[in-house]
Amino acid sequence: MARNDKQRIVLGSSHLGLDGGTEHAFRLLDAFVALGGTIIDTAAVYSDWIPGEKGRSERIIGDWLQSRPRPPELQIATKGGHPFLDSMSTSRLDANSILSDIEGSLRRLRVDEIDLYYLHRDDEGRPVEEILKPLADARSQGKIVEVGLSNWRPARILAAIESDLIPIASNQLFGNALSFVAGPLADASIIRLDGAAYQQARRHSLSMMLFSSQCQGFFNRWKTRPDEVPSHYGNPECLRVAKDIADVADGLDADPTTIALAFLLNFSPLLFPVVGPKSSEQLEATLQASAVHLDDQTLTALRSVTGYDKLLTNSVF
Repeated sequence: MARNDKQRIVLGSSHLGLDGGTEHAFRLLDAFVALGGTIIDTAAVYSDWIPGEKGRSERIIGDWLQSRPRPPELQIATKGGHPFLDSMSTSRLDANSILSDIEGSLRRLRVDEIDLYYLHRDDEGRPVEEILKPLADARSQGKIVEVGLSNWRPARILAAIESDLIPIASNQLFGNALSFVAGPLADASIIRLDGAAYQQARRHSLSMMLFSSQCQGFFNRWKTRPDEVPSHYGNPECLRVAKDIADVADGLDADPTTIALAFLLNFSPLLFPVVGPKSSEQLEATLQASAVHLDDQTLTALRSVTGYDKLLTNSVF
């Protein structure tokens, strides 16, 4: 999944169609492609927390794909196997649920094959081979091209790799400039970026798609709107990182969120930040991060204050 820096910025779609409807969503998707974006990330469960239509994000992307010529370099990634939102403790990684989700995604996206298909959660009570078997079957039938795992621990990903049932191409997990200093997340099933996951990705050539890569607007809120800061970012360590990133942004005449995103892009070509702009204007500003070069001194300083130097330590994976 080699990409230049702009192409490594992934358009997330968890709120697609919720702000401004389908017409607004189409404008955002058009702008992303026009500005050089090549990967759109979605999931079967996206927007299911809103009463009414299920799978809205995938359906809108499918309608958009059908309504204009598809750029040959465009890749659609989606995810399935997520628990139903009203029963998060009940796994849906049995073969029937996985295959049903794949068929539903194909139907809503209106495609013959899915470029990159993730399992959205793990079920550590099930053997890895049992979970992967329906994915291998779907891939052999030409329904999915590549397979990724989302919110899986490194040990389980390694077991998947070593099973040889199906090649694993990508790991999607929580990751941003505050990954190592943020407090506990509300959803305990979410896996966050750490040294073991990063070293595993290096060793096994996995791309790492990082959701929440812009810290939910933290870098533009912590001073003026602290009441809007998510609780897991409301600690002194996060504020210390925010101040250092703000200093770098001031020196480069850039937006702090842009610098936080640029840090990920400059850190490693393995990192693919997933972003969630609400407008074409926000999207254009977000993609400016791909043009920001951080010199070695700045990058070293940010690695230290963010804790990202921990990613460079050796690991058994």
